[in-house]
Amino acid sequence: MRQRIEVESQQISYRELGSGSDVFILVHGFGNSSRMWLPFVLPHLNKGKFFLVDLPGFGLSRDAANFGANPLDAYAQVLGRLIERVGDKGVKLIGFSLGGYACLKLLASGRAKSVRAYLHIDHPANGFEIDKGVLDKFAEISRLAATIESADVLPTGTLPHALRGPYVDVLASMGDICLANPIAKTAYTFGLHAFPLGNLLLNSLSWDWSLAIFREYAFGLDDIGLRLPDISVPVTLAAGKQSRICSKESLSRLASLIPNNEVHCFRGGHDFMLSDFRKFTLLMSQFLRR
Repeated sequence: MRQRIEVESQQISYRELGSGSDVFILVHGFGNSSRMWLPFVLPHLNKGKFFLVDLPGFGLSRDAANFGANPLDAYAQVLGRLIERVGDKGVKLIGFSLGGYACLKLLASGRAKSVRAYLHIDHPANGFEIDKGVLDKFAEISRLAATIESADVLPTGTLPHALRGPYVDVLASMGDICLANPIAKTAYTFGLHAFPLGNLLLNSLSWDWSLAIFREYAFGLDDIGLRLPDISVPVTLAAGKQSRICSKESLSRLASLIPNNEVHCFRGGHDFMLSDFRKFTLLMSQFLRR
């Protein structure tokens, strides 16, 4: 069932699935939407209610106007609002990549008192620990955008036509960096360049939000490491052994800063949820049962 909440006069979409007393909120990463969680959630609908949010700029929240100078702060605000609505009696939180960073920001701020446990998936405590090749790609698209006159941006926030080709090339390079599975890499690259699959993907993203995120990562994502010791809930940390987003060193730093945590490493890179699907679904099942 599709639901909406209002944040800063913007309509934010989320899916509500399952039944039961336990409440789970799942947060996707960049370029994804709430749909990414369906294969992991559908076998567990008897374990509780699942709320799968579409962050502003993605999925059915694509048309939400950018209501903050820092998109990650805006995302933390959205999550706080959703928790207030559905999780006042306790909620378990799961965040992947960019969505995971937003969850950490929220937890470290102390504004999510009803969160009882958190599963954090493959993102460091800041941006500069991410592989330089990834950050270079973010900087590249930001520089390209700076060469395009703002008049070329369509009113709906659609990707400027002059940036479409370069943007696809950058996304394809990002896939090569983030995906360890060769089949996934090939399928992703083909999907980007194939019509209409590429169009569907690009049109599911808001250019305004995407560019704001690229710039935030390229030129200085906040280091929230100093605030992580304030997180009081149990945290499960998960990352791929070959991840270029959250390296072994970054994972160790998270573990050293978050007081109550356990660490799980998986075969693969940033895509380990797929490349080590069976092991990850076992971990998720255990997390849901806590």
